[in-house]
Amino acid sequence: AILLIHLFLSPLQQALGQCGNKPPQQISLGGNLNGLCDWNRDRPFNDVFKMNRGFSSDPAIPWSVNVPLTDSLGWPLQDFGVIVMVDMDSSMGGSYQIQFNGQATLSPVASGFNVQNMVYDAPSNTSTADLVYPNNISNGQQMMLSFTNTQYANGVAGVKNIRILKPGIAPNGPTFDQRFLNHISRFSNLRFMDWHATNANTDSLWSDRCLLTSTTQTGNQGVAWEYCIELANTAQKDLWINIPHKATDGYIAQLANLLKSTLDTGLHVYVEYSNEVWNWGFQQAHWNLAQAKAEAIQPGNPLNYDQANDQYTWNYRRIAKRGKEISDIFKTVFGPAEINRHIRVVYAVQVAWFDVGQRGIEFINTYYGPPQQYFYGLAVAPYFNSAAIDTSNTASKNEVLQALQNDVNNIFSKYDNTLMQYAAATSYYGLKFLCYEGGPDTFGPNNIQAKKEANEDPMMKTICKDYLSKWYGFGAESLMNWFTAGAGNWGTPYGSWPLTQHFENSVKLQALDELLGAAPPPLSAGFPVPGNIDARLISGYSAQWNAQAHLQPVGWHPYDDYLIRVPQGSAGQYGITLGLASIAGGQSFDVYIDNQLLQNIGVPVTGSTSIFQSSSESLADLSEGLHTIRLKWNTSNYLIDSIKLTLKTPCIPLTTKALASDEAFSMYPNPVHEKLWIQSTQEEEIDIQIWNTLGACVHEGKVRNFPADIDTRSWPAGMYMVHLISSHRSEMHKLIKP
Repeated sequence: AILLIHLFLSPLQQALGQCGNKPPQQISLGGNLNGLCDWNRDRPFNDVFKMNRGFSSDPAIPWSVNVPLTDSLGWPLQDFGVIVMVDMDSSMGGSYQIQFNGQATLSPVASGFNVQNMVYDAPSNTSTADLVYPNNISNGQQMMLSFTNTQYANGVAGVKNIRILKPGIAPNGPTFDQRFLNHISRFSNLRFMDWHATNANTDSLWSDRCLLTSTTQTGNQGVAWEYCIELANTAQKDLWINIPHKATDGYIAQLANLLKSTLDTGLHVYVEYSNEVWNWGFQQAHWNLAQAKAEAIQPGNPLNYDQANDQYTWNYRRIAKRGKEISDIFKTVFGPAEINRHIRVVYAVQVAWFDVGQRGIEFINTYYGPPQQYFYGLAVAPYFNSAAIDTSNTASKNEVLQALQNDVNNIFSKYDNTLMQYAAATSYYGLKFLCYEGGPDTFGPNNIQAKKEANEDPMMKTICKDYLSKWYGFGAESLMNWFTAGAGNWGTPYGSWPLTQHFENSVKLQALDELLGAAPPPLSAGFPVPGNIDARLISGYSAQWNAQAHLQPVGWHPYDDYLIRVPQGSAGQYGITLGLASIAGGQSFDVYIDNQLLQNIGVPVTGSTSIFQSSSESLADLSEGLHTIRLKWNTSNYLIDSIKLTLKTPCIPLTTKALASDEAFSMYPNPVHEKLWIQSTQEEEIDIQIWNTLGACVHEGKVRNFPADIDTRSWPAGMYMVHLISSHRSEMHKLIKP
């Protein structure tokens, strides 16, 4: 018997809408900043004292862990020593100017500078001096000082407000080092996870945070948020911030208001809840589990809404729930229209275990609604490593390189890894697929010299370019944040994370720059359509897990995903057919595309599992890019052999509309299905307000660069009024969403 299955899709997009995806002209590549400490080779501040290690009560031994008595602001109430910099590089010679309030005797401690030109100005109670190094110093030089005869008395610090400016920097000079700014100029955004000491940060209240006036910008409180914002404004880079895991709602609201009032309006903010809250090596994971267990047993708490009664399910759900709550707070401060536009809340997950993120994102979808209402993207950390050869200490440079290349090949294999599962889930929910950390991972005590040599070898550039090209196979907008962006020591057991050692033009840096200077790699993830999909090739499972057929279900989750790719120029109306068989009656499953239920299919009895018959053809409109077909089982005693997609009617490509001489604004396509594009002749910022027929504002924001796009996928069908406003003109347009 011929098995006929009809899949009916409402017209998601017609000709203009489905061809309206404008391919990005450049990849989005961000960078994780190195954590600030006295040995950080980035030296981002022109005032190097901001990166001091903290005060020691023994002036002659500044590395002593004995802490002096301090006043309420943290300045010592006794003589003290301090480590300002270690592991300086050869470019850092010259004369540093120190300035502080009070008087003291300054002396170098195991450091190659001389104190010269010491002057005290009594009216301002200010001391100044020069800390003079030779112009040419060797790598590894350091700056450690003792402060004696500080004249402290009666609880008043004798020395405070210390500044040490780099050679050539005036007292009113710029905050950030130009070499550092030049280096980070290649990135589209900066992730401040380590700058803010996220994995050690226990700040709960807004009053707990590090301030601009704090005695150091290192330590467990991290850098003052104001400096993070100033760096983003100075470099004109988007921010990626990490909210401390204990931060209260009030703390988050204060941070959101600070960003709203001080960050340049043209910059975006990526917002992540803490860092790797699922990672048991970090305190935040244990704290979150304890919170989840306490919350879930409360009557009516969402974490146990379905009586899951599993503490780890509660744990993963709470991570997602807290992200959703953070999104709600930012929505209150910035307005609903800025979520997923100016404010981009990220749900970061563990790449090695799909169920960690899956349990969270499914919970959001089921309990609160489509995740796209709260989250901009889902983020993973697809590092590639040399662990395969690290079981002994005898590996050569070439063996390290080969192990790294092998791992790149493995993590981007098409089916049998969680990276593909997450990509499919991200596409399914209409989220961006992001990388919060990535790059080569050589962590471990073995083969350190071979690893260092591998990082210096030209083959490393080839491997890094291959890695990046494969990642951007998920799309040029699949932002990657390289770990780490700056300079550091490659010859340690703690990994060769940094891009460079001393801001040299390293082979890893060359790989990034060559990719940034080229056209984006072509979209390559997923099954290309039109074509046939072998139903055994489920996202995340080996191609040959079942040599005969695909038997539902696989794994503990009640569905299987297939990531499909509609290449540029291949959008249009597709016919879909399934090959099915079932021995027993009463079998059924649901078919979804991108979180839209298409149909429940009852599988008739065919009488044999070895004969597969194709279903009749149904129609679906698919835009360019990635989509996910999800088969969600209700029963399990049937087999699926194939999924076939055939292009029936190609769409008409969308072209950018040129404005007539008397037009200020235009928008297209109209009707709209996914993205609405706004074009303007005004060389200035414009306000956009979009209202539905009930008078509710569905989008509000400002735009500088044109053409600008607005995502309309979550809007209900209906008519909308679009108000476009500049300082010279105001226009109202009608918009149809089918």
